[in-house]
This record gives sequence, structure tokens and C-alpha cells, in this order.
Amino acid sequence: MQAASTGKEASRPAPVRSFRAHQSLLRRLYAVRFGVFSVATAGIAVVGGAAAWEIGDAVLLALTVAACVANAVLMLVIARARIREATTEAELDRHERNYLLWTCAGTGCIGMMFTRSLLVSADPLVHVTLVALALATVSTCLRNYFSPRLVQAQISLLLGPPSAAMLFQDHAVYWALAVGGLLLGYVVSRIAEGLYWQALDSLRKDENLKEQNVRFEAALSNMAQGLSMFDGESRLVVCNRQYLDMYGFSPDVVRPGIMFEDMLRHSLEVGNHRGVPIEELVARFGRDIELGSATSLENDLGNGRTVAVFHNPLECGGWVATHEDITERKTAAERISYLARHDPLTGLPNRVQFSETFELWLGDAAGGTLALFCLDLDRFKTVNDTLGHAAGDALLKAIAVRIASCIGDGDFVARLGGDEFAILQRHPDQPEAATTLASRVRESLTRPFDLDGRQVTVGVSIGIAVADGDADPEAGNRLIRNADLALYRAKAEGRSQFRFFAAEMDDWVHRRRHLELDLRRALANGELELLYQPVFDAATRALSGAEALLRWHHPIRGTISPAEFVPIAEEIGIISSIGAWVLRTACREASSWPEQIALAVNLSPAQIGAPELVGTLTEALAASQLSPRRIELEITENVLLGDSEQVLAKLHAIRSLGVRIVMDDFGTGYSSLSYLRAFPFDKIKIDRSFINDLSADEDSLAIIRAVRDLGRSFNMSVTAEGVETEEQLAQLQREGCDEVQGYLLGEPMPPNELRLLFEAGSGRAAA
Repeated sequence: MQAASTGKEASRPAPVRSFRAHQSLLRRLYAVRFGVFSVATAGIAVVGGAAAWEIGDAVLLALTVAACVANAVLMLVIARARIREATTEAELDRHERNYLLWTCAGTGCIGMMFTRSLLVSADPLVHVTLVALALATVSTCLRNYFSPRLVQAQISLLLGPPSAAMLFQDHAVYWALAVGGLLLGYVVSRIAEGLYWQALDSLRKDENLKEQNVRFEAALSNMAQGLSMFDGESRLVVCNRQYLDMYGFSPDVVRPGIMFEDMLRHSLEVGNHRGVPIEELVARFGRDIELGSATSLENDLGNGRTVAVFHNPLECGGWVATHEDITERKTAAERISYLARHDPLTGLPNRVQFSETFELWLGDAAGGTLALFCLDLDRFKTVNDTLGHAAGDALLKAIAVRIASCIGDGDFVARLGGDEFAILQRHPDQPEAATTLASRVRESLTRPFDLDGRQVTVGVSIGIAVADGDADPEAGNRLIRNADLALYRAKAEGRSQFRFFAAEMDDWVHRRRHLELDLRRALANGELELLYQPVFDAATRALSGAEALLRWHHPIRGTISPAEFVPIAEEIGIISSIGAWVLRTACREASSWPEQIALAVNLSPAQIGAPELVGTLTEALAASQLSPRRIELEITENVLLGDSEQVLAKLHAIRSLGVRIVMDDFGTGYSSLSYLRAFPFDKIKIDRSFINDLSADEDSLAIIRAVRDLGRSFNMSVTAEGVETEEQLAQLQREGCDEVQGYLLGEPMPPNELRLLFEAGSGRAAA
């Protein structure tokens, strides 16, 4: 399909035409619109027929018919051709010859029609008509530029004979038309040749590009890593199969054009990053992308798999990222790290991890909160010697399980070697917490062990030392030495004992004195805060009240539980001033609440015993303008112990103000029906301990029913506190409790958050 070149083109090497290029050129050549082709054929028939009729020439008519037949055959050839199915160069050549033959036949007939009219007729109108037909045909020759030799043949057949015939005419116009026709044919031929070269070059570039794409696809498909590329608009440009498989993406969803954020949503849909909001994912990965420099991160998919991602920005905008599944490598590294810091026999942390944890905890611990337990098994050597090392190993593993079951969630246990174990415990209530844990461990390890049917009994001696909080370099060594000394003392006193280091109590008293001093300044320093926990109607979940809860934010020790500092406040005599502050603050806050919302305030036994309580309450109500009927004072059952007549008199005085009295934690103290008869409480609150066991303990359910019946009998409403599950709430609703309170419905919150709950307007807990 190559054309001969002339002039400058003669020195230009012909481009190599591949089979695919040849096939593509032929496909374009055969791309004929049959509607247009049919109109052109009809035009030839009309023009040629009219000219033949005008001059009465049968030969011209025959040439017209022949041109129409040639076009019809050409249309049939085009319709039957299957260029895409051709597999050899010979098949392509055959198709090209067929097209050339019938195209030239039709064009030659038109040229002969023009020539015949010039030879047999002098009618200028006929000549002009056929000139127009010839020129129109010349213009259509350019569509065949995919075959320059075809264009040249068409021009030669169409314009050659007419131009020669016009030279024999005796008029200058015909001579000019002859010369112009030849020039036109030359120009059209050159244009067609130039277009052919451009098309061939374009096809060659397309083939090179396709080949590069094939190589690129092969490289992507054979990469061990996943690859993804995004443009400056965060749209996916390309990715490989490994990338899709690595994240479990659907190729129907994750394909070029998808936005990065939409791809992250699909990642959540297929199970990656379980529980992570889409906003957090976008922010997490967006930070690395926006840095504009190469970054790397470990992408934890949340399903046990980890992918290392390396981002590289592109100069044109966007980024390219490689993804490598490092789950196995990370697991192996974690296993190596685990074995380096754990005892291979028991699975407990070893001496290395114990030293690290001990140093860390010792640096973070406040004085008197960190307790170190040194454990040494009694009679283990006898078991090991008599039953063998295998039995000894089995015993050590069983002992490790029991110790681990005794410690709390925040405690730490390690095997130091042989039959030596150590426990670290952080707890604000020392040495009480350490005493409880030591008793639990001792009781657990003195129970018999079953070793393949053999009953084995051992004991444990425990030495305990509590950190004094000093930050000197010898604090750790001193604590270990103190615990060891306590262990030796326990062993010396008969084994299966636990002993504290003797100096520990002095340190504990010293810490308590500091708390007393700090507590005296806490109110003046603004370290006390009130939180409010909502109370809801059990049947409708409508908000009915809120309970004021006291918190102490120590500037050094952080938040201290009321269970720790309230007893201290009672002992040092400042509970009345703290209680007065609580009443004034809570009443002032509640005065801005909706009218139907009640305020509950807890009173300690020491507060009730104070003579100024009624006056303090009266002043708080007057200053806040809070209606007395909206306040509920909660007392526990042990308030009524001792001088109950004086307490009852004070409760009646408070009741006379219009304030409601509530019995809190009913059923956990010294409950007595005489208390309910002696004072007309307005409400009973069921302790949370009964709610916790509601689903599993029939006794708890029976107690709740009994309290409900008591409340109804004495015309007292019943509130259940500590509701944490929907199952508990549903059971309490069925049992007819009036109000409920607990983390399921609302946690203790600052006043501003409670006001937001009011302003929301719903007034109901989430269903």
C-alpha cells in the first residue's frame, strides 16, 4: 500500500509497515458509509443518464450504467470483507486488490463518460455537468489516502482521458480546464501521499505505545508488590492485580477514575479497618500525601494483616504508592521479640521484660501506689526431685495460670527463673490492694494441683514492698531489696505467708498526710468539680433528673476517687464545708434546668450529723431560687445507725422544707424495714450490685421484686442504678421500676454537656 515518492519525499525512507499497520489502514479504507455511497451512486446515474438523454448517446448511457454497477459491486465487496479476521498478509493484499479494482472501474467509467461527452457533443451544459461530476469524484479520492497508489490510479483514470480530449477542443477555456485538471490531480495525489505518511507514522507510534503498554502491564502483573497511581485530583490512574488482591478490592469498583476517598469507603465495605470512621481514614492517609515528599507507613488493616505503604509524589501532581504485605515478616519479628522478653515455658514475661516494666512503672508511680511482690514456691524442689523435671515444668505452667488469674487487668506478673515469680501492682489504695491480692494468690496456690492424676500440693511465700515515690537512682534497687527482705521474713515465719516490708506503713501514713494537706487546699484552689449523671423514666426513657457527683482533680496525682478522699474529709472535719459547696454549686446549676428536671445530691453520714446542714440547705435554696420540691438528698442506710432519733429529726426538718429524701444503695448495708417505717422516704435506689447480676442471678431478681413491692407498699418510687445493658433495662421495665440510671443511658458529664442534652429538646435516652 506504499506509494512512490518524488522530490524531497524520494529520499525519505519508507516507514516499515507491519501486519497490524496494514490491517489498520485497510480497515479505515473499508470504513464506508453505505448511505453516502448510495447517494453518490444515484448522483452518477442521474447526471450520466441526463447527459446521455440530452445528446442521445447510447455509449454514454452504457458507461453510466457501468459506473453504477462498479459502485454496487464495490459496496458488496466492502460489505462481505472481514478485515479484522484476516490473519495473513496475502489476505490483506487480496482485500486491497478487490477494493482497488472496483474503485478504479467506477472512477474510470466516470472519466470515460466525461471524455465521451467531449468527443460526441458540443453542448456546454453537458460538459459543465460532467465536469462537476468529475470534480466531485476527485474530492472523494482523498478519503482513499490510506492507499496512495489507489488515489494516483483514480486521478489518472478520472482526469487523464478528459484532459487529453479537452486539448483537441478549439477553445482556450477547455485548454485551461485540461491544464487545471492535471494540476488538481497532482495536488490531490501529493496531499494523499502526505496523509498516508502521517497515518503510517501515527500507526507506528500507536503500535509502539501498545507494545509499551503491554510491557507495562506485564511488569505490573509480575510485581511482588501492589502498585497504585493517583493524579492531582486524587483519581486512580492505574493499579495492578496484586494491589486489588492485597486489599480484597473488587475490580468492578476499584478501577481507573475512582476517587481516593471512594476507594477508602470500598476498603471499609470489604472488611478493612473495622470500626474506623471514613473521616479518620481520609485524615490518616491525607496527612502523608499532603506532605509532598516520600513517606512510608504501616497500614494495619484490622483483620490480622499489615501492609507497608510507600508514597512518592509526582512532579505533575498526584502520587504513586507501592504496597507490600508484611504480615508474615511482622509476625516473625514479633515472635522473635516475644521470645526475647517472655519465658518460653510459662508464656509469662521474663526477667528482661520485668526489668523494663519495673523501671517504667517505678518512674511513673506516685508514692505508695506501686507494690512489688516477690514470690517463691514452697516445696517445689521436692516435687521436681521426686516426680521429675517434666512434672516440675507442668507444675510451673499450672502455677503461672493460677497467678495470672488472680491479678487485676492492670497488674503485671513475670517468671524470673526457676520457681521465682514477681508481681507488680499499681493501685491507689495501698497496702490494702496488695493485701487483697496476696491473700488471693496464696489461697489459689495452696489448692492441690493435678499432674496426670497425681495430686500435688505446694505453697507460696510472698514478700511485698510498696514504692515510696522517691526518684533517686537507688529507688528501684531499694524496693527490690525491701521486697526480698519481706520474702525472707515470710519464709522464716513458717512459709505460705505474705509479709510487707516493715517501713512501708510509715510511707503510707506520710502519703496520707500529704493528701490531707492537699485536700484542705483543694476547695480554695478550685480543684473540686461536680459532674451530673442523668436519671431517666424507666417506661418512657424521658429525662427526669440528674445526680451531682463530686470529683477531685489533684494537680499532681490526677483525679482521686471520692471513695478515697471523702473518708479523709470526714476524719479531718472538712466534709461540712465541702458539702456546703456542693449544695450551693449544684442548686445554682439546677436553677437553670427545665422545671421538670430534679437534682439529686448525696449526703455523707458526717454531713447529716453536722448541726449546720439545714441552714446550709436553706441558704443554697434561697440563693439559687431553686424550688425545694426539685431537690433530692440521697443518704445511705448506715446513716440511720447510731443516734437514729437525732438523724430522723434532722431528716424530718429537711423534709419540712419540701425537699425529698432518697435511700441510696438500698440492700447493701444494714437494711431494715423499721427504717422505712420510721421515716417516710420518697424514693428507694437499688444498688448497682444487684443490677450487675440481674441476668444470671435469680436472687438479685428476687431482691429487685421485693424492693419494688416495698416501694409500692410505702408509696415510694424505685430507681435502679448501674444499668449498663439493654437486657438489664428491659428486665427492669418489666419489673415495674420507676426510674433508671447508668452508663447505658448517660455517663456523668460536665454541666455544659448536660445543658446540651436539655437543649437538644428530645429529653430521652437513646433507644
